Amino acid sequence: MEASVPARIAPDFIYQIKSAGDPHLSADGKRVAFTLAWVEPGPPSAFGGGQGKSRIVVKKLPDGAPQEFTQGESDSTARWSPDGSKLAFLRKDEKGVRQVCVMPATGGESREVSELPSGVFDYAWSPEGARVAAVSDVDPRADDKAPKHLRTTVVRRIRYRHDGMGLRGESARHIFVVNVA
Repeated sequence: MEASVPARIAPDFIYQIKSAGDPHLSADGKRVAFTLAWVEPGPPSAFGGGQGKSRIVVKKLPDGAPQEFTQGESDSTARWSPDGSKLAFLRKDEKGVRQVCVMPATGGESREVSELPSGVFDYAWSPEGARVAAVSDVDPRADDKAPKHLRTTVVRRIRYRHDGMGLRGESARHIFVVNVA
């Protein structure tokens, strides 16, 4: 009996791969939210051909079917509220920077709760679930008319890759607290 030769992997194979990541369990342990990412065919970009897409998927445990929870182009980093009634996630706004959005855990329309000019890199719910703390870059040279609470003190020092991000000029990470309710 002759062994069959598997089909060769072609460059377009990338469009068939979906990847799950960044899981987050609800406080009661009955649901998990995660990011599902894939590449769709499209015009060439800085990272090659195609466009990266991602959505939030929710699965009831132990054996529920995964269901797409969001319909955005680039949704990621889902976090359940402490009481499990809401799901927050990051979504790119009209300027292309990631902001915190919140939806009821039962689904519906999302609501953007942050408006940080440099976007959000990470965030966490407050224990009572009424606020989120979000990490964002602030560049003191970007806008001299920025509100005082957004201004930073500039300290000149070598900052290359101290945070794994590389050279970012004079910007510095700050933590902001925004109301969800």
